[in-house]
Amino acid sequence: MRRKMLSMSQTKLADALGLTFQQVQKYEKGTNRIGASRLQQISHILKVPISFFFEDPLEPTEKKQRAARALAGLCRRLPRHDRRSGPDQGFRAHQRYQAPSKHRQARQGDRRREGLSAPPSSKSPR
Repeated sequence: MRRKMLSMSQTKLADALGLTFQQVQKYEKGTNRIGASRLQQISHILKVPISFFFEDPLEPTEKKQRAARALAGLCRRLPRHDRRSGPDQGFRAHQRYQAPSKHRQARQGDRRREGLSAPPSSKSPR
């Protein structure tokens, strides 16, 4: 964090901004949002461009890398025929395994409504 790199206390930054150190603390924790004009002031005081405070969306962060590794691990655990490209491959596999039973239930419901008997059982009567 730039304030710490300059060995500047929250109180010193707050004084330069005309705020309390508690407000600076809330900004740093993310409890309160920072307006554009306030961000401009902070960047001027800390002698950095405003872009310093933003993540580069193309630069992978550690959190994004961990999520990508976890997803790759889950994909490797799927049976070969269930692998799909894209973020919804797990849903597709789940959907394929769930669809037959739902379809079968719908057919049985149609037969009941039409007054037909349920499909014959595979067990022989005793």
